[in-house]
Amino acid sequence: MPTRIAYELATELITRTRENGGATLLKNGELATKGYATGIGQEYRMRKPQGLTFNGLQLRDVAECVDLILQNMTCNAVGFWYNEGILYIDAVMIFEELENAMELGRINNEIAIYDLNSQKEIKL
Repeated sequence: MPTRIAYELATELITRTRENGGATLLKNGELATKGYATGIGQEYRMRKPQGLTFNGLQLRDVAECVDLILQNMTCNAVGFWYNEGILYIDAVMIFEELENAMELGRINNEIAIYDLNSQKEIKL
């Protein structure tokens, strides 16, 4: 059973993803607005071809994914993004330095990292 904080983060991330196509929250629930975000390899996918509407069981499934990421000590944030009917849920590490984020992104075979400062994707 997911924790209360996992449900809260999942709900907030879903709302922000509906509005913006994606979102990154720090583990404490604050919106990540500075630095460079890269996935660290722990990723979950949920097919949602009809959009980001969830029943109770689906929300529980999303919260369980968030809960697993919250337990991961090597990340400091949770990222959601929605593309072509799939919700991606990622364990994310945010760096102050671009070079560090790019290096970890390459190690984890990421396609891109995200510049939270300018809200732009950086292809690797």
